[in-house]
Amino acid sequence: MAEDKQWTVNDEAEQMVNDLVRQYHRHLDRAHIACLTKPKASVKHGKTVWATLQKTTPLMRALDIEADYVIVIGGPVWERLNTKERRALIDHELMHAAGYDDEAEAWTVAGHDIEEFSAIIQRHGAWRSDVERFLEVAQAVKLNQMTIDEAVKAHVDTMKGIGVTVEVGKAT
Repeated sequence: MAEDKQWTVNDEAEQMVNDLVRQYHRHLDRAHIACLTKPKASVKHGKTVWATLQKTTPLMRALDIEADYVIVIGGPVWERLNTKERRALIDHELMHAAGYDDEAEAWTVAGHDIEEFSAIIQRHGAWRSDVERFLEVAQAVKLNQMTIDEAVKAHVDTMKGIGVTVEVGKAT
């Protein structure tokens, strides 16, 4: 097997996991999370799968994978991401790791906050509470990332939208 066709341990991703668990995912303090890079990204429903998180299976444990969760990353995807994007990808995958369920005596996995098509949101707006909450958070993030000039323009546009004439430095 050619060297570039092998699955490998991703030390950089594992370090990001450790940092992100300390910062945002304290419920995973006891979890051991392995990160593997595979030579080719998967495709599902016509879209490239950047990474996945899964609980370890009996097969994985039989192969001596000593982990509670495994993050599998598509190598070509990882290679084209910058450090900030890699960190966001690992943080996203860690959101799926719901932690240990004492009652079930098992590590658990969580789904996404929402599952929706952008066309449905365009046609029907925030028709469900989970979509509405997601859009509120997205809007807040967008506002937090705006420059002062962008914020002023957005405010001026809003004021014009309700019939207020606005000039720089004064409103009428």
